[in-house]
Amino acid sequence: VLAENRQSIEQFYDESPAMLHELMWWHALGDHLSPLAYVLALRFAQQHGCKSYLDFGAGVGAGGLLFASHGLQTTLADISSSLLRFSAWRLGVRKLPAQYIDLKECELPSEGFDIITAMDVFEHLIDPVESVEKLWNALKPGGFLYGRISAEEDEDRPQHIVHDFGPTFERMRALGLVEVWRDDWLWGHQVFQKL
Repeated sequence: VLAENRQSIEQFYDESPAMLHELMWWHALGDHLSPLAYVLALRFAQQHGCKSYLDFGAGVGAGGLLFASHGLQTTLADISSSLLRFSAWRLGVRKLPAQYIDLKECELPSEGFDIITAMDVFEHLIDPVESVEKLWNALKPGGFLYGRISAEEDEDRPQHIVHDFGPTFERMRALGLVEVWRDDWLWGHQVFQKL
């Protein structure tokens, strides 16, 4: 992955079978339990009456499976066409309805979602500030962005190309995304509401 080259990043996620295997292992709770944050996100969405859901950086579709199986209108978005196809297959086998957005080809709909998850995604983005602007636009007024926006140095994960999220948080504040919840206990996820 060349951090300054969008095409290099998109090609890596489209063509590397290692990502599919790594993500399946991660969601199988093989290394740690942080993917269980999707369960907390679903609980949060249910408590706040959310009906429409976007999993931004959906990967292998674990969030989509969970939210769609609980009746939320579900959309999965990713820059990896191959991971989106895999996710569509996983949901299709279970007859779970969902929409799919290949972010290389389409933009997110404006004010389309009550809740968006971005689970361990921001460290992979070539421009997290631009992405947060797109997510803000995709949220309905009063909607929630649920994710973990942080990354530690990790020589085993060169695809983690962002480590300074100061500009991202600054842009979030300027847009009016207000932190309404933080998980200081387990994994450090935060929830921001669009005011």
